[in-house]
Amino acid sequence: MRHRSRYMTAGAILLAASLMLSLPGDAQENATPTGPDNLEPNNLPAKATELLPGKTLKLSIHPVGDADCLAMTVPSGGTCLLEIDNIPDKICIWLAVTAPDGTKMYENKRLGNYGKQTVRLDLPVKGKYIFTLRDGKDYSSDDKTDDKASPKQFSLVCSFLPAADAFEPNNKPEQATKLKFDDKKITEGAIFPNGDVDIYQFDLKQPATVSANVKASNTANLYVQVKDAKGTGKGYVSIARGMRGLLRTELPTGSYTLAISGSGWSRMPYQLRLSSVVSADPNEPNNTPETAKLWPMGKEGTVKIFPTGDRDYYTIEVPAPGGGQLRIKTSAGGQNVAMFADVQQYDAARKRYNSVGSGQAPPGEPLHMLVKLLKPGKYMMLLQDGSFQRTGYYKYANSDSSTLPVTMRVDYLDPADPAEPNNDYAQARPLALNKKAVGTIYPAGDLDYFKLTIPPGPRGLLRVDLTGLPDSIHPHLSLHHADQRHTQIRKAGTFNGAKATLIHELAPGDYFLLVRDQSRSQTGSNEPWDDTASLSRYSLDVQFTKGGADETEPNDKIDQAQEIVPGKSYRCSMIGPSDHDFFKFTLSANDAGWVQIRATGLRPRVFSRLRVFNDKKKPIHSTHIRRDGTLAANVSLTAGDYYICIHPDSGNNGSYNETWQSQFQLRPFYLAVLPLGKRIQLIEKAPHHLGDNKDANFEVDDPEGLAFSKTFNLAGANAGDAIALEGRQISLNPRKGAETFLLINGKSVAMLNRQSLAENLTWQPMLFDLPAGICKAGKNELTIRVGKTTSNADDIEVRRIALVRRLFSKDTAQG
Repeated sequence: MRHRSRYMTAGAILLAASLMLSLPGDAQENATPTGPDNLEPNNLPAKATELLPGKTLKLSIHPVGDADCLAMTVPSGGTCLLEIDNIPDKICIWLAVTAPDGTKMYENKRLGNYGKQTVRLDLPVKGKYIFTLRDGKDYSSDDKTDDKASPKQFSLVCSFLPAADAFEPNNKPEQATKLKFDDKKITEGAIFPNGDVDIYQFDLKQPATVSANVKASNTANLYVQVKDAKGTGKGYVSIARGMRGLLRTELPTGSYTLAISGSGWSRMPYQLRLSSVVSADPNEPNNTPETAKLWPMGKEGTVKIFPTGDRDYYTIEVPAPGGGQLRIKTSAGGQNVAMFADVQQYDAARKRYNSVGSGQAPPGEPLHMLVKLLKPGKYMMLLQDGSFQRTGYYKYANSDSSTLPVTMRVDYLDPADPAEPNNDYAQARPLALNKKAVGTIYPAGDLDYFKLTIPPGPRGLLRVDLTGLPDSIHPHLSLHHADQRHTQIRKAGTFNGAKATLIHELAPGDYFLLVRDQSRSQTGSNEPWDDTASLSRYSLDVQFTKGGADETEPNDKIDQAQEIVPGKSYRCSMIGPSDHDFFKFTLSANDAGWVQIRATGLRPRVFSRLRVFNDKKKPIHSTHIRRDGTLAANVSLTAGDYYICIHPDSGNNGSYNETWQSQFQLRPFYLAVLPLGKRIQLIEKAPHHLGDNKDANFEVDDPEGLAFSKTFNLAGANAGDAIALEGRQISLNPRKGAETFLLINGKSVAMLNRQSLAENLTWQPMLFDLPAGICKAGKNELTIRVGKTTSNADDIEVRRIALVRRLFSKDTAQG
């Protein structure tokens, strides 16, 4: 009966047509077509209906047992999206997909039994795919496959999106895509479909550090791994979706594969950049005693412990008569490489090399070793990665390598000390200035005395650098007078062979310098003086710099103050902590007003101070050097005589001698007294007390609030270069939130708390540069605002606020 229903009689057709014509217009258009579809017969793959992206097909599962086969040919791997609409209620559509090679990709994939259903299919390769649709079980107990049918038609439309991987298929090593090293070239691929693996292959003709820079797409996490020809992993990195990752590994010569896989899939491409840096060792091949390379004595060269298991042999020639020491120094050999060196001497009788000394550094640290050599001749040195006991595990020799270049230097140290005997003051050896000298602290208890002479002329600065001692010795330098008691002037010392430096100001005359091993107290041990010796030669670099030409000396006292003229620059110098430079200048009535006293050219790290005195030699102002190396004071002065003193100071270090000498570098500086300018407009003359505390020391006892504002008018926009005022009792180190700001037209000009004020209640002049364009023609408003923290504010008092025009630039040349 169902079978016969596929064929309609002429009467039935006429009846159906009359029924359709009797329906309203909209009902006719929206009516679901019934009866067999016009694509039949398509029950078998051989008779499959062609399926094209974007073209809608009308299908029906009718009669019972009917199956519709559709064929779709794709040019590459990609994703197919099927949309099925108007599925009859009693039909449960199931889908099967056959790949181009005949394998079943999807079998009995249930789509649903009503309405609209959408399914996404991964098509991994190009070719012809067969889609088969039929009635299947709807999971109810009495339903069976191919037991339902419906004359109602449903629609099917598909779309296809190709994968963005031009290198497929490359899922196996034998299909690997060959890549060349080019950091600027981007290779794109896609992890598609799910489970896809992209394998690339590259070759190394020389050892190198290989870097794979990968940018993942936004929808798939990536895993990147490098393997050698044997399949052994050489590096791995995981990269989260949308992120960039870098796999960097050191590889010897050979062929390698780089595999990229993912959790999930994405049609969006990832990006890969592959680059390499050659790691060749210029001394290779030297892996055996027969291929050993001659290492030049006293010169620095480059070696590499690479690849893993590398053993580098070098020959070393020790000059006659021998008896000295061989010093071997290397830089760090990479994070995991424990630099190991073994020096061997050839035994002619046994025809073999015997070790005469070895040394090793912890992983990632430089190697320093000394070997005592009794005989001259040829020696063999082996350099490799050594073993090391780590916390929790043991590191075996030749288990690590690095392409990091290692610098190595081999020196032969003659045991003779050219300065001996010099064990006391009477035997002290002359030490030439501005030259280097050598010596040894050998044997234990050795004291080396040297005599130096500062020639007649100006005093200057002596600098002595002691270098070259091994870790076992704690270097010590001391400088002594040539008097009967040999009074110590200064000393300097370090620990574990570190460089020791002594700096001191000296006048002409004779002095003594002592070099020795000093004591050191540590937890669990106490090393006494002069208990260690070494045949390693130390180096003494003695430099003496005379004081530079100073056109104002002598002026160390206020009664020796040198006359200077405002507006002119003077070259000066300071040699050591005892040097104080005093100057005197006269300010005429025409130049009275705001004056800048400025010293430039001083070292910012050398803490120095500038002080100003009135005609009675009483201090009226003091300031210290700024971080930019400028020592400057802006002061408001009336006509008359004034004094200036510039001298080194201690800052917060307690002793200016120590601070000055540890940071001192000889150089001239320049001093100038610059009348800055005349008042353009007085904004406010009267004092104003800002804050929240009553203070009888102020001219105005009661505070008028936390802010003061004053309006002033300008005929033109040119308001001058600066704004001047006097203030007092301003906190030098305000708490956060308690800062005091000066503003014009709502824009900040300065923070008053940063001014260096006297500690008493005297009025302090201040001068601030005006930012360009901050003032305007016509009405302007000045505001001074006091900050407040918790319940307290820092009270201040200000007065004589005026606009000023400079006569000299604040950046006046240095002379």
